[in-house]
Amino acid sequence: MRIKSVFLFILVSTLIVACGPSEAAIATAIAQTEAARPTAIPTRTPEPVVVLPDVVHKLFSDAKSIHQLDSFGALPGFSPADWGADQTVYVREDGSLEITGANNVVFYGGESINVNEAIITGFKFADNSIFTIGMDRQENNSRIPYGQPDFRTISAEFRGTPSVNLHTDKGHTRYGFKGDLELQPDTWYLITIGLTTDKQFVVKIWSPENPEESLVYNTQSNDMPNQYYFIMWVDANSTFYLKDFTIIKFSKLLLE
Repeated sequence: MRIKSVFLFILVSTLIVACGPSEAAIATAIAQTEAARPTAIPTRTPEPVVVLPDVVHKLFSDAKSIHQLDSFGALPGFSPADWGADQTVYVREDGSLEITGANNVVFYGGESINVNEAIITGFKFADNSIFTIGMDRQENNSRIPYGQPDFRTISAEFRGTPSVNLHTDKGHTRYGFKGDLELQPDTWYLITIGLTTDKQFVVKIWSPENPEESLVYNTQSNDMPNQYYFIMWVDANSTFYLKDFTIIKFSKLLLE
């Protein structure tokens, strides 16, 4: 009886092996299945081409965009990332950044501005607003705030009449712009602030509707540092708007 059971087990096992697929058949089936799967074609989203205004190319040679925030990377009603502020700032429906005043200091910590680089941004302001747009010194990825011994800044200030603030190790000095542009509230303007390897600084404001109307100031200050953060200050009861923030790189400053 035991011999018969063993015989039947061997017979059934042999039939299963004989009827089952071979290793070669299994390998062929796997290969066919893999070949039938759709092949994923890798795609790369092209970076947007930033067309810089002619004014920029006339001011900076070999100018090209290296960083841009066209909508500040946040949904309307929310605060954007990498922007430090004393008070809340938020993105509007049109993609611009609104900053309301309460002695509000706002700066962009996402990228530093280095030598042979400049910021370009659109801005507008409400009537009777007081504010500054500029660059504060940064060191070890930290902004040096006003009142600290190593504080340095260059900025455009608007207190009825626009002027330039330059704060060096020698102290604070205010300078006047050259040009005939008269800034009006609720009107978009463009501003650029840049610095070169030999410590030349330029600040220029112009109307995108009429670029020939502008305000410009440039100077050289050897005691100024090489790295900055973009910064704004908005006074109490003032409102300021920012859009299309861009950082460019250039090879040389072109001044007449």
